[in-house]
Amino acid sequence: ASRNGFKVIDFRPGYIKALIPLKPNKNHFNAMYAGALFTVTELPAGIISMISFDKRFFPILKDLKIEFLKVAKSDVTVEFSISDKELKRIEHETIKHGKCPFVLEGEIKDKDGEIVAKSYANYQVRMK
Repeated sequence: ASRNGFKVIDFRPGYIKALIPLKPNKNHFNAMYAGALFTVTELPAGIISMISFDKRFFPILKDLKIEFLKVAKSDVTVEFSISDKELKRIEHETIKHGKCPFVLEGEIKDKDGEIVAKSYANYQVRMK
């Protein structure tokens, strides 16, 4: 993902904000191509899991849907958050059952803060 300029710009347990630039990710009509939008929505979920849970846990992507609302003609960002209560629920259920599903929803925004896409991802945390 470093080739396409993906980077985390803020993070803490239960929160992550990531960016992907337009320049190396343009399609044939000078907008961001869909693969880059998938990258900026999928990678942060693994990262948020790594910073929110200890090494006993790992995330698995079950499915990911992106609803494209507008053409992205600039760098884009996405933010995800998981409340402390939800983090504790996920950890407890994973310990109890060996796995636990959770959903991450994100809004992909352009440089002006306009929502260009929405993402809906079903994940599962599992025990190592």
